[in-house]
Amino acid sequence: MAAALLLMAAWPGQAGAGGAADAWWGRDKAVHALAAAVVGAGAADTLHTRGRSPCDAARIGVLFPLTGGLIKELADPSFHRSPFSWRDLAWDLAGGIAGAAVVTGCGR
Repeated sequence: MAAALLLMAAWPGQAGAGGAADAWWGRDKAVHALAAAVVGAGAADTLHTRGRSPCDAARIGVLFPLTGGLIKELADPSFHRSPFSWRDLAWDLAGGIAGAAVVTGCGR
């Protein structure tokens, strides 16, 4: 996870709507990460409670916020007039991994 955050920090900005940069550390990225962590934790906890091993539950649980984030990013150009953001999706993935790992204890 630390390596992913370092890579994200070093990646150059992409132009967004109106020429504004899609900053890695913008306020919206915290919202993406937090929402994904909550969804990932909930999905992983539910899967673990229903009999999946902790690491299986975490791996599958991460797919829920990632799928939701992908759908949101695909809809952004049509509904919000903002471009698709790989950075938003990266924060969705990071948040989902963190939430699922914390709840299941996978990776300790």
